[in-house]
Amino acid sequence: MPALSKLYNSFRAQIGTEGLAGETELDVKCISCTRRERVCKWEDVSKGSHIIMKGENFMLNVGGKQMSPYTHHAIVKEVVHIDINSSSASVKLIHFFSTPYDMTLRVQETTELLDLHYHQVYILRYRHQTHSPERIVERAESILVTNATVKYYLFSCNCEHFCNWCSVGQEESFQVETLESLVRSMSMEVGSLLGKLLRILLQFAVVSVEDLSAVAARTVCAVPWGVLSVFALIYLLLTAWKHHKLDEKQKRGIICSACCLRRKQELWMTFFTYCVFQVGGLGLISFLIAIAASKGIVIAALIGCSILSISLMNLVPKIRKYLGSPFEGRLVRVTSLNKVWVGDVISIDHWKMSHDAIVSSVNIIRGTRKKKGSIRVIHYALPSIFGQRRIVEEEIDIDLTRHFIKGHDYSGYNVHPPEIVVERARKRIGETKFGLMSNRSCHFCHWAKVDEKLKDDDDATDAARPLRSELLYVRSIKPGETLSSLRSIHVNHKQNRKPTTKLMEKTWVRIRDDLKPGMVISFKFRTRWHKAICTAVLDSPDSLSKLIIGVVHYGKNCIVSEESFEFDLNTQDIWIYRYHPIYRFDYQTIIRRARARMGNQDYNMLLHRSSHLVEEIALKETDRLITDIDEVQLGDVILMMYWGLTHAAVVTWVRRAESKPNTIGRIKIIHYALDSLFSTRYIKEETIPVDLQKDMIWLKNYSGYSTYPPTVVVKRARNRIDEKRFNFVGNTSWDFVHWAKVIQTPGIMVKPSQNDDSVEEEFVIVPVSGECYDGFQRHRACAWMDLREGTIVEYSYYWIWHQGILTRKDETSKTISVIHYGASHIFASRTIIEDTWNVDLKHDNIWIYDTDPRKCNRASVIVDNARMRLGEQRWCSGNRSWDFCKDCVLKKTSKET
Repeated sequence: MPALSKLYNSFRAQIGTEGLAGETELDVKCISCTRRERVCKWEDVSKGSHIIMKGENFMLNVGGKQMSPYTHHAIVKEVVHIDINSSSASVKLIHFFSTPYDMTLRVQETTELLDLHYHQVYILRYRHQTHSPERIVERAESILVTNATVKYYLFSCNCEHFCNWCSVGQEESFQVETLESLVRSMSMEVGSLLGKLLRILLQFAVVSVEDLSAVAARTVCAVPWGVLSVFALIYLLLTAWKHHKLDEKQKRGIICSACCLRRKQELWMTFFTYCVFQVGGLGLISFLIAIAASKGIVIAALIGCSILSISLMNLVPKIRKYLGSPFEGRLVRVTSLNKVWVGDVISIDHWKMSHDAIVSSVNIIRGTRKKKGSIRVIHYALPSIFGQRRIVEEEIDIDLTRHFIKGHDYSGYNVHPPEIVVERARKRIGETKFGLMSNRSCHFCHWAKVDEKLKDDDDATDAARPLRSELLYVRSIKPGETLSSLRSIHVNHKQNRKPTTKLMEKTWVRIRDDLKPGMVISFKFRTRWHKAICTAVLDSPDSLSKLIIGVVHYGKNCIVSEESFEFDLNTQDIWIYRYHPIYRFDYQTIIRRARARMGNQDYNMLLHRSSHLVEEIALKETDRLITDIDEVQLGDVILMMYWGLTHAAVVTWVRRAESKPNTIGRIKIIHYALDSLFSTRYIKEETIPVDLQKDMIWLKNYSGYSTYPPTVVVKRARNRIDEKRFNFVGNTSWDFVHWAKVIQTPGIMVKPSQNDDSVEEEFVIVPVSGECYDGFQRHRACAWMDLREGTIVEYSYYWIWHQGILTRKDETSKTISVIHYGASHIFASRTIIEDTWNVDLKHDNIWIYDTDPRKCNRASVIVDNARMRLGEQRWCSGNRSWDFCKDCVLKKTSKET
């Protein structure tokens, strides 16, 4: 194992040599034989699952794809569904994680509220699972008990190491290996870059010194090649050492032979890529210098070669994947024809090259010890050296004494029954769409053999995306309240969370069964790729490969119409776009919505092509467009156009106009208003007229968030009326409605029963909504209801941020009392005193600090603790205002007592 992937701490020291209690021999399997399966609904996730999510730090959404530089791994202990559409769930996880109040990473059991709209979750499927789900959870829990103090190390003990050890008994992190490879390639490139720079500098030095002999000049110019040779030798030794380590892993059973071979190929391909580009780059620079190219051209070539070399070295695994076979299992030599069965995939010699084929029948000649016979195979055949490749079924003579045949071991794969494999292969006989990178005979055989069908065909519903969580808010939690019997659920309530990727897969149609009415497809239409909604699929009587497809698209004269086209799958390509079920309607609804758009003439080359049309039809809207005034309810957040920009507001009152259609009425809203272009923005409650036939208004979606009840939302919004603290950075209309709607502090929530009005379970919701600092979350005090006695408040004191304990608030007189380390002037001695100040939250900035209710004292105890220290003058390092506040708020542990 590479040095960086060993766990040099108490965790690995115990489990690496002895295993767990009761385990005499740890059964370790290949950790590389895995595949990721995206979660479409929470029913797919079960106890013991190893799940992967995009890391929340540095997360982006680029082109509709959720992207993050790293992934987070966890072991699932329990899943509790939250909403009826299975998009949200309360998931109990064991993983390396931090809590909302403590950023320290350690192995712990937490319950997270996960929503598939914001959490792109994958299940890691091991082809050779070592432990049962119950045993996986037991192994994870044992670390909680016996190694609770294990420390997190990015390179040697991270969440991926932990989860892989729990699942298959071998700790390894492929993210760390990828980072190692990147650092290694960049280090080698830096060394080579120095050699090339030396070549440029020495050349200019030789030119500038006229009396330097020709022999000395040649010697000096050869120095860069020597530098390059040294670094190439170092890289060669490093590659050989990695090769040796892989052999050791294979002998110990940590990695299978197929994965070992694949990794060796990647190692040596990377090394040869490095050598080729370094020699070529230095040769190019020498040539440019020889022809007296300008310094700019030489430097540009130097930079270009370096970037290209690093890029290709790190793309080697992907290049090898495209050039190699999709099959990643073992190849076993066939020694007897009775070991070849119908539906097997074998490798035979075809035009002096190894070639994959599917066995459809086997005929053994008697008296040959089962060494001779004939096998009927289906494969991509090449009739002549200049002929066209075509899928055919043909019979070949076999003599195992002369022919070298290998069988494919598909253990660990989810494969079709043999008769289905042959049936699927025969449906593609006659196909001529051979592709060197993506549709060779190995790809054809793997497709026919392995069942890789996505579980999304029947999972979508025609129900609209829920606008809020099924959990109901009851009340906020008082500091120090006893909550030992309730389960805590952590939920990310920060604004601007990045949505998950909607498109799951883009694949091309191979046989008729792949295509269903309601799917989004793409095909060549007037020489260009064109998207459409498939509305009907009919078999052609002429051939098995031909079919007639009905589509709704922008057709003739750029009008939405339904047309029929005939395709031959043996020669023509049709692509299918599979979207995540939570984002799309079910297929029947998609067809109904597509036909309802027939006759539409809104075509625009840039803004509304067929690609835009099919997404509008097939995908659910994130925020729902209002078509009826009765859809708007008290406490809803609406989005509308205001001064030419999208604007958010809280609804406090709705009235439909009498004797008028349901699209006309009045709505009273609270928002950051702007009376004139150059006036000051302030929060205002006003009534606006609405005509939904002219005005476009959306209902803001809060799926994945826990929200306040409508009456509380309105009350919170009205508390901030006349506020004038608008800021484009952190206090816009969007921030205001988020604060009013989404729960900001810990609270009690219930999950109502689906059958009656009873309550299934009570939860403690712990939101991540502020900045975490030293065991606390920091929030801005936006209204008087945010200020509570016993809370730590932060304010400007002698032009610096200062903390104190809030002991009293008076909204009527707009005053607060605070106990803190104060002084009569900036140079006076600090003394704990109680001050009273005038505060206007509509203008002044005050911050509050909240902590885990289970770890803090009751409000009255906090105030008493602060008053007991009035007059104290021990202000020093380690006992400043922040230390004083923490000492008053947090409960004493037995050790501290």
